[in-house]
Amino acid sequence: MTEPKNIGDKLKQTIDELDIDRHVNDLVLQVESAFTTARDKIAALAAERGDEVERLLDKVGTTIDERTEGRYAAQVDKVRETVLTGVSKLAEQRPADEAPVWPVDEIEPPEQPVEPSAPADSADSPVDPLDQPGTGS
Repeated sequence: MTEPKNIGDKLKQTIDELDIDRHVNDLVLQVESAFTTARDKIAALAAERGDEVERLLDKVGTTIDERTEGRYAAQVDKVRETVLTGVSKLAEQRPADEAPVWPVDEIEPPEQPVEPSAPADSADSPVDPLDQPGTGS
């Protein structure tokens, strides 16, 4: 290979040798993927928690109105509507096939209340008097 004549040629040769184009393209794909994943999760949260956001905004708005005697009611209402519009737009972008964000949502409560298990026979296991209910220690 011949020695480059100027700095531009040297830089181009170094870029080619280090395969920087491929690394930059890989980085761009990773950033796009991370952004898409984050947007989808935020959209899912907006869809799942939109009612909670609205209740919180109502509570905050009421508190501000009470403390300021309603002087900023118009501004508070404008902020509330802007936030709710944003949450609504985010919720609309939620992927239809996305699983719930919170694993807790997948857990269903038992149909019958769970009864505590019967205490073990005292002969089978040691008893700590501090663990016994109703002892006044």
